Amino acid sequence: MSGANSAEHCLDCGAEIPAGGRDCPVCAARDAAGPSRQTAVLLSLLLLSVLFVVTGFAARAFHRHEELLAEEWLHRGEEALAAGHTSPAIDALRNSLVYAKGNPQAQLRLAQTLAVAGRDEEARTYLRTLWEREPGNAAVNLELARLAARHGDVAEAIRYYQGSIYGVWDSDVLERRRQTRVELVHYLSGRGLKQQAVAEIIALAASLPPDPALETMAGNLFFEQGVYNRALAEFQEALRLDPRNGLALAGAGRASFELGSFVDAQRYLHQVVHVAPHDEEAANLLALSSSVVSLDPYARGLSADARAQRVLRALTLAQQRLASCSAARSAVPETDIAALAQRVAAAKPRATLSALRRDMDLFDSTAALAFDVAAHSAQVCGPGSLDDQALALIARTRANSRATGVAP
Repeated sequence: MSGANSAEHCLDCGAEIPAGGRDCPVCAARDAAGPSRQTAVLLSLLLLSVLFVVTGFAARAFHRHEELLAEEWLHRGEEALAAGHTSPAIDALRNSLVYAKGNPQAQLRLAQTLAVAGRDEEARTYLRTLWEREPGNAAVNLELARLAARHGDVAEAIRYYQGSIYGVWDSDVLERRRQTRVELVHYLSGRGLKQQAVAEIIALAASLPPDPALETMAGNLFFEQGVYNRALAEFQEALRLDPRNGLALAGAGRASFELGSFVDAQRYLHQVVHVAPHDEEAANLLALSSSVVSLDPYARGLSADARAQRVLRALTLAQQRLASCSAARSAVPETDIAALAQRVAAAKPRATLSALRRDMDLFDSTAALAFDVAAHSAQVCGPGSLDDQALALIARTRANSRATGVAP
């Protein structure tokens, strides 16, 4: 009895192990039949892991394939656009968007291409979508500004140009902003909005780095708007950075000429002609400036004798000018020429060197008469000789000075 009660049992499954045996017959039978449940679960998990990895790899490969196709079509579109083939470019860019829906780069390029093709409303649709997603995108604002400018919407064009200037650029931020502001300046100037154009040039000039080429560019922009004092300041800054800069020298000469500073114009233009002897415009302005400097009886630093001699020279030139105008009586009102000729003839006997040295009233009235003849003759008889042009220029400069209250 005691032997039966002392039978051993399997620690794993609890089955009775036969007397004299060491292994559980139940477990042995189960092992012989196949793997355990735990082993099956582990194998299943391993298989699922492998399938997950394979599926993920396949998905990534598919998406990468789509990305490559999108990039390829985008590249084809840009090549077609660069070659001037807008229709193939549009098709290629649309294909790119099939594989990369919502790609902002492809959408922007498509909008730009549509605009080039004259399909403005389609371009505006894409651009507005991009703008609503990213209002600070500088490139998108610039394209919208150009569309608005093309359609005559001045307020909207200016708003988008400003949005582009102060927006976010992907690269070359300062250069892109400068280029956009220059484009805005030209747009405003073309619309006759001089005051706003000048304000933009002032903002541009204030943000420039110390670069003679950029300073010269700003000077030219001011010059185009007739703001000669600011133009001269920009050219002078360029020359401070690069004293031999030919474009800055030419700009400074032209600006000084327009300001009536003929001595400075002569100095700058002489340097221009020295380094660029084939510059006809500079050579002509230099000759005219030199003639003004040699004829102007009101030039600073002249002695009383030199002033009197210049007035007599001006009066003689006026008399000769009237004679040449008289030769074209069919094109010139005879009464005007006759009246001026009588005034010159009456002034001649009194305008002696000694009298002109002593009597400043006589000096001023004689000079004014010579200037009147020069100005009137230029209007009705054309420019005349170099000295005639110089006298007319002196007359105009002095008239402008009296009108503005600024001494010549």
